[in-house]
Amino acid sequence: MRSPRSRRRVRLFVFVLILGALWALWLRLREPAPGPDQPLVPVVRAPGSPATPGSATAAPVEAPRSGAAQGADAARADSSSSPAPSPAAAPLPVGEAAVEAINDLVVTYDAASVPALARFLRHSDPEIRAAAIDGFIQLGERAAIPLLQEAARSATPEDAKAMLEAAEFLALPTRAELRAQQKAQAANTP
Repeated sequence: MRSPRSRRRVRLFVFVLILGALWALWLRLREPAPGPDQPLVPVVRAPGSPATPGSATAAPVEAPRSGAAQGADAARADSSSSPAPSPAAAPLPVGEAAVEAINDLVVTYDAASVPALARFLRHSDPEIRAAAIDGFIQLGERAAIPLLQEAARSATPEDAKAMLEAAEFLALPTRAELRAQQKAQAANTP
């Protein structure tokens, strides 16, 4: 049988472990989540080396360069006539990667992710289109309404119905707007 003193020590030890785990979780949640186009770990490559297929969407971190090398890079950039590919022209992911990309866009709860999410409305896979529609509903941004209505014009009847229903849902007033209306009505009634 353990003494009361040893039981207190065990409880204290467990408490400290739990507190440490909660602290680590809190610190991790405070870190900004990487976007869908950013890798979890920065890609480091040597200057002049070709990009790997996995780093095509990543912003590579290059080694420090000398002033002469930087000047040569600037001259090369000025003489190049090919435009940089836009993120909108990048191919859409497929399968589970597409669903993960949609979820990554949705959990930001940022209006800036609406155009990136809209690209998935025209995906060839119906499950991914449905995930994008659900993502718009979860995101709750009214900026998505015209994008959903536009995409519904060229969608299959089932997808068009889901897109228009999502647009109607997003057009509904929020709880804060309803409260403001109720307060305005209460203030106007004698």
